[in-house]
Amino acid sequence: MRSHDLVKDLITILDRSGFATSEFKGPGEVSINLVSRRGDLLLLIKVIMAREEISRNISRNMVNLTRVLKGSPMIVVPSTPSLPYQDGVLYVRYGIPLLTFNTLFDHLIEEVPPLIYHGSGGFFVTLDGSLLRNRREMMKISLGALADAVGISRKAVQMYEAGMGADMEVALMMEKYLQTQLILPMDPFFYDDELQSIRDGIDTFHGMKKEVMEHLDSIGMEVIPTQRCPFDALVRDRDELLLASVGVGPRGIKSRARDLNCISRITGGDSLVVVSDSVEARRIDGTPIIKVSELKSTEDPTALIKLIRERA
Repeated sequence: MRSHDLVKDLITILDRSGFATSEFKGPGEVSINLVSRRGDLLLLIKVIMAREEISRNISRNMVNLTRVLKGSPMIVVPSTPSLPYQDGVLYVRYGIPLLTFNTLFDHLIEEVPPLIYHGSGGFFVTLDGSLLRNRREMMKISLGALADAVGISRKAVQMYEAGMGADMEVALMMEKYLQTQLILPMDPFFYDDELQSIRDGIDTFHGMKKEVMEHLDSIGMEVIPTQRCPFDALVRDRDELLLASVGVGPRGIKSRARDLNCISRITGGDSLVVVSDSVEARRIDGTPIIKVSELKSTEDPTALIKLIRERA
């Protein structure tokens, strides 16, 4: 399928769903292909035919247009085995919802929204946390009893009730045990502009700090820059929280490592200091010291967390 054909098919299903749609054309590569409106919902759609076409520059331009026009950005890819995107799953690339043509068709035409989203570490679902807690309490099931029945920790149950995404298999086991439907449909038109603004803070970094933060972002971790703190960013992956400091000089590394260790003990997360390859220290006061080359050798959040905890 060619890009032009996919755009035509998209216009067809959007028209059938009550959207007024206009194709967006410009010189050379465009940031969006379609502008589509239904009532108060304005969609800015970019068609991607190959994975390598999804770049930070394209996403940044889409976000800028989204903010000016007060719309919702979306990336649509063809439903084909040659791309690593499955039907019925909501993906996110650079903060922008991404879905296959078939997923959008099912949502708009068949009124079957996606139930699964892809995050760092696998496929997950969103649970109705309030219903989960109310159903558990109504059945007089303790946190520990539900955790034991499903094979997870008591803390995990608490976090699911607070709104944290759940592994698909775990969610299905909880639904079976509690005899009620807990999985919520995903909204592919949702876009959190405020959260994206925070993520865009990565661009305020320079040099080694920017290099480190962009790598963390590229392996699927959420990077939230901080100001006037003893660490440069909060880095999250599901229920993992990292306090990251980058590029600390030789004179300040000991005090920074000590501060991070104290704070991480209170927050319950992990801490790390990322340094240039010339620094030989591996751990100071319980805080892992990670070289840039070591950090960039990690290909996913699991590998990074393992490195940090082995070093700690």
